[in-house]
Amino acid sequence: MTVVDSDTIDIKMRDMLSQTTEDGEDELDRGQWSSKADYLVTAISFTIGLGNLWRFPYKCYSNGGGAFLIPYLLATVFLGLPLYLLENSHGQFLSRGPIGVWEIAPLLRGVGFAMVTANYLCCVYYNIIVGWILYYVYLSLAALFTGSEVPWNRCPELDVNCSDPAQLFWKDEILHVSGDVGQLGRIQWDLLGFDLLSCTIITAFVIKGLKVSGKVTYVTAVFPYVVLTGLFIRGVTLEGAAEGIKYFFEPDWSKLLEAEVWTQAATQVFYSMGLAFGTLLTMASYNDFHNNMYVDAVTITLINCGTSVFGGVVVFAVIGFLAHTTGASVAEVIDDGPGLAFVAYPAALAQVPFAAFFSLLFFLMLLSLGVGSLIPMQETIISAVLDLNPMLNRSIIALITTVFMFVPGILMVTNGGIYWFTLFDNYSCSYSLFIFVLIEVVVIAWVYGIKKYGLHFQVMTGVYPNCYWVFSWQFIVPIITFAIIVANLVFYSESVYAGTKFPLWFDSIGWVLAFVSIVWIPGYALYAIVYFSVHGESVKELVQPTEFYRPDRQADFRDFQRLLGETDSLTNNFPTGYF
Repeated sequence: MTVVDSDTIDIKMRDMLSQTTEDGEDELDRGQWSSKADYLVTAISFTIGLGNLWRFPYKCYSNGGGAFLIPYLLATVFLGLPLYLLENSHGQFLSRGPIGVWEIAPLLRGVGFAMVTANYLCCVYYNIIVGWILYYVYLSLAALFTGSEVPWNRCPELDVNCSDPAQLFWKDEILHVSGDVGQLGRIQWDLLGFDLLSCTIITAFVIKGLKVSGKVTYVTAVFPYVVLTGLFIRGVTLEGAAEGIKYFFEPDWSKLLEAEVWTQAATQVFYSMGLAFGTLLTMASYNDFHNNMYVDAVTITLINCGTSVFGGVVVFAVIGFLAHTTGASVAEVIDDGPGLAFVAYPAALAQVPFAAFFSLLFFLMLLSLGVGSLIPMQETIISAVLDLNPMLNRSIIALITTVFMFVPGILMVTNGGIYWFTLFDNYSCSYSLFIFVLIEVVVIAWVYGIKKYGLHFQVMTGVYPNCYWVFSWQFIVPIITFAIIVANLVFYSESVYAGTKFPLWFDSIGWVLAFVSIVWIPGYALYAIVYFSVHGESVKELVQPTEFYRPDRQADFRDFQRLLGETDSLTNNFPTGYF
């Protein structure tokens, strides 16, 4: 067994920590959560998103049903949970967002810019989703107050062959889909208006910072569970519900022999927990320096996992009812993504008594989930800009961010908008995220060193990471993440919408979207190397922590210095035999 003694602490880290901070200079107040509860509900609101309801149930059903839960739970334990804690701890230690934390290795600061860029691209199309939801909220309210039937349950008068009114309504009345990927068509002004309303709502919440946005997430975190519980009670009492739930959980054990099922499980965990967007780093950067992030990571991971399974039961109970009433099989009526949220589930709710009321509840729940995710995502962009220049006006940055999110979204409210939406969804923040995480975990665990990084935990929480965390960061997470990157390339297929494959030229635009964020990494590295070389500095310093890699708040830094002065006593309590 090996005991970690004070000699193992890197000399550069000691030099950095020896710098005095008691110089009397004013410290810029970056802000902090008003309470621990504010952070937890915001983190839950971000983590529990639309993917828990419209992506997980379909992925579970199509990848072995109950058997899929085995790789999903394993991926949660050995990928999602360790990465969640890693990002939380890094943001909390430095009180900085995704760009500021790369003082750990300035050569790779481009990863921070890449995270923010991917986050921005995701916000663009996520705003469109919230705009669609607002449209359906409006239609549900109109039907409720007029006492009329929900419009997606009515076939057009002249269409004698109508068999799926919800699908026709979505395609012809909401999207007005063009017949060809290359046909952009005209702007749908009603959709543009709801997209603008979505941007306005989010901006109104984030423009004043944590004091407002932190309170709003109390609603966006709690309300979905209230509605889910109501829909669960109503759903399980419907005819055919048991058959739908059976489809959800019925295991196909042979699927466990397929490599793609395991990569799908890992990918689902990755997306549902919001890893590598920079948002977890941002939210944690507003935490108290001594916040116990171990408890946070475990709590939020369990809630996320439980919500996915519970949401799947709710979805499949109602889908089972729809299959029962239409005489179709569950496989024929279930759909993925927008098709589940705006076609299959609304079609099912249209068949129950008080359809307008339950539809309104459903879309208000989706609205809460969408807004709850978008608030911290836009906050990530704003915080990243302010971390670079704290003297900038927050309100102006928030408004500029909104404009930049709204303008590209105009593409997605045209007749060909759904094709662009699908392209953004498939490429803008998918493949790139795994590259970000792989670099992040390798730099922390191997370049900086897991022993030194473990000391951060010791100082912040008084508890050194045990062998589970250390082994996951050093070996399991990098191996799984690399495997996902390889699998995504091996199993790659062209984007598809409504059964139609996108042409090569259009899919190529998707790869451009992916590389818009990735290009920051080699681009910034090249810039840093040239800059250091021109100024006669050693390039080796680019992969070593800078003097600013320390707690950002002066009080935390002084506390860190004081505790590191007791290094001998601290290291005597370190776990042994882990390295």
